[in-house]
Amino acid sequence: MASSINASTSGPGGVITTADNSGILNIQTANTNALVINGSQQITAPSNPAFFATGTSSVVSTVANAWTSIPGFSGGALSQKGGSNFNATNASFTAPVTGWYQFNGTVAFSITSLGQVYIGLGKNLLSSTFAEATFENKSAGSIAYEAVISGCLNLTAGDVVYLAYFSTSTSNQVNTRAQYFSGFLIG
Repeated sequence: MASSINASTSGPGGVITTADNSGILNIQTANTNALVINGSQQITAPSNPAFFATGTSSVVSTVANAWTSIPGFSGGALSQKGGSNFNATNASFTAPVTGWYQFNGTVAFSITSLGQVYIGLGKNLLSSTFAEATFENKSAGSIAYEAVISGCLNLTAGDVVYLAYFSTSTSNQVNTRAQYFSGFLIG
């Protein structure tokens, strides 16, 4: 038989429920499990924001000399929880709550001209990146790169994070089939 502790003197408040036989501890706010601790002391936060998006199969020529959000997530696979916070049209995530977030991204490029391509995670403005990786072609001919980026950001609710690139040439291409973007709230 489960027992409950009401953490409020009036109103909906919070509820802590234990199940005697299974050892599960549920901490609820507004009648929703905010934190679950199972009998093996494994903790889950079912409503924490998280997303994982993959690209569609297309090749897009790059824009030169401007930070540009990675194209090709519209129509790709998308899995998210804790709200609809990922925007596939402009490859951006809007933080629903203040906290530390972890982001990961992979993008495939074909660099066909002399020059450089950068991949970055931008906060609020595409021109302000907090992390970036650089790839350079120093000879004539096409070189394929798969860029991987990962980083943590302390975000305020409403901050927007973009997966973006910067290319020094319009001759380069982004292969949207081989890309992903993911993120989740750490705490």
